Amino acid sequence: MASGLIGSVSSVMSSQLNSLKAAPRKLVSSFKKVGSKFKKQLNKLFKTLLKKPSAKEDYVKFGLIYLSKRAVIILTVVFIALIYLFVKFFYPWADGNLWTANIKLNSQKYYSFTGKKAKVKDAMGVVIYRGEMVDGSITGYGTQYDSYGNMVYEGEFLEGNYSGQGKLYRNGVLIYKGNFAQSLYQGEGELYNDSGDLIYKGNFEAGLKSGTGIEYSAATGKRIYSGSFANDVREGNGTEFLEDGNNKLYEGAFASGKYEGAGKLYENGILKYIGNFANGLFEGEGTMYDIVTSKMIYKGSFASGLYEGEGVLYDPETSKMVYQGAFAAGQKSGEGSIFDSLGAVSFNGEFKDDNINYLNYLGAALDEITKQFGKESYRQNTNDNKLVLTYLSLDMSLIFKTDADSGAYVCEKMILGNKQTFSGLNSTSPRSEIIKVMGNPYSSIDYTFAKYYDTVFKQLSINLSSGAKAPSDKFLMDGYFVRFYYNNSRTEYLSIEISKL
Repeated sequence: MASGLIGSVSSVMSSQLNSLKAAPRKLVSSFKKVGSKFKKQLNKLFKTLLKKPSAKEDYVKFGLIYLSKRAVIILTVVFIALIYLFVKFFYPWADGNLWTANIKLNSQKYYSFTGKKAKVKDAMGVVIYRGEMVDGSITGYGTQYDSYGNMVYEGEFLEGNYSGQGKLYRNGVLIYKGNFAQSLYQGEGELYNDSGDLIYKGNFEAGLKSGTGIEYSAATGKRIYSGSFANDVREGNGTEFLEDGNNKLYEGAFASGKYEGAGKLYENGILKYIGNFANGLFEGEGTMYDIVTSKMIYKGSFASGLYEGEGVLYDPETSKMVYQGAFAAGQKSGEGSIFDSLGAVSFNGEFKDDNINYLNYLGAALDEITKQFGKESYRQNTNDNKLVLTYLSLDMSLIFKTDADSGAYVCEKMILGNKQTFSGLNSTSPRSEIIKVMGNPYSSIDYTFAKYYDTVFKQLSINLSSGAKAPSDKFLMDGYFVRFYYNNSRTEYLSIEISKL
């Protein structure tokens, strides 16, 4: 029984092997038959194409029309060819040239599309671009939108970057119009603020104002600057204007947006200063003018916007020299000379805090005083054995006493009129400011004057007299005292007395 089973299996396997061997032969035979039939049909087709129609069987009837089989074959081939060309070439070209092509961002079509009418949508279906594309790149003219549908940019593109002429928007408001390169402002353009007001027109480089241009006031629309720029700030020569766009504020050199180098400063369109600047301030040699009379009031050296070094002050009404000498921090300081209305020297000596260094002359001999102060306006000996020298041009009197050792006159005290200044204070300075500058008073009393004060007050036109009492504050200063005399309401001082303790 076992031998019979083995024989049956062997017979089945032999039959399967014979079938497998015969399969390729059958497949080859089938291909040969198909090839033979295709060859016969192709020969028949060519014969039909080459054969000139001469019999009824060479025609095919379509309704009432007879067409030769050759014509039918030719038309069929042409039709198939046209369909192929349409699908292969015309449709891809027309989709985006004759009609707008709908393209999904980052799709296969997006990365290969070329056409003039692309409409690109993001993953949410929002249109983010309309315009031209080349080989999957946004190149040509088009319009970019944000995810809310607001226009972001309209103009020329190159490989996805703003390039050429275009308009840039923010929240639907035009903020720039002009030329671009690599998505940055480049060349001629106009810049606007977030409200759409023109604020600059001129040249750009790498997104920044550079070259020549004009800045405008957003409030008035008038020009406020015309000149050179570099790295988005004023650099080089230019002119700054007031809000009216006509009157000049400054013309000259700029550096890092500030006045730097030679220039002219104006106030309300009137020349105020001409000279050198540094970091926006007067620096070096320059000339100041009075904006009311337009006459020169100072010529000399400056530092950090203030008089510093040697210089000359002029009267703004007469243009005559009133002071020549040294300055420090905007005040007369050091050696200098004061001139009277006739141009003669009325004082030549040391200055401090914008005035004569009074303390330096207390205790000085009469000859030394007259040498530096010059010829006095009045000289008078009093009944109190005092000598009074009054200098009207300086609005001051010097009181001399006899020195016990030498018997010579020495300066005991000075009386200043209310035209004078002291430590930056003048007659209109309130008492609170005086105390702020001088410190707390040593005493505050109603002071009774000695008899010889009558002479001084009269000559200096001070409305005080001996025997009367005047409100006063006495201040101590390094071995000296300074007394301010006020009017009855203490709203202004009438005179200052300086003397040694």
